[in-house]
Amino acid sequence: MTKYEFLDTLHMQLEGELNPSQIEGHLHYYDEYISEAVAAGRREQDVLEELGSPVFIAKTLLEAAEPADGDGNFYEEAPRQEDFHGRVHTWNINPMVVKWVLPVTGIVIVLLLLWLIGSVAAFAIKYFVPILLIVLVISIFRRRDR
Repeated sequence: MTKYEFLDTLHMQLEGELNPSQIEGHLHYYDEYISEAVAAGRREQDVLEELGSPVFIAKTLLEAAEPADGDGNFYEEAPRQEDFHGRVHTWNINPMVVKWVLPVTGIVIVLLLLWLIGSVAAFAIKYFVPILLIVLVISIFRRRDR
């Protein structure tokens, strides 16, 4: 999703639910927030993932439709990035989980394969090796008798 797709989706979700000046205020806020984050060196895609779904944001904005200061101004000052922590839902997987889950899964698979090979080898040693030794001894004695 691009910034323009994000803003367009947010606009469509708010249209008809809030007055046009409120919608423009929200769109202006998110447009500036994304632009400033990109200007600070962050990737646009990362910023949009951090914000989450524009549908969810619109729902949150509609639930809080009563302006804080009573005059229609929703944003007295631009919130810091930390202000969004805990309020914006994202589905990012913690990199530490990936760093631990993949190696542990690999180790478990290797251990299972070693266990399987060991079980087959134990079975072979227990039953087939004695049979092969008996067949070998019999074949050696048969050759000597001829």
